[in-house]
Amino acid sequence: MGLNPSCSNIVISVSIKSVVAFRLVSRRW
Repeated sequence: MGLNPSCSNIVISVSIKSVVAFRLVSRRW
């Protein structure tokens, strides 16, 4: 895996945000 630390951090942050958003949507429904 030749990903840069910054790129990996961005991917991790985006994944966490997506999971949080999914949880919020699941709570609403």
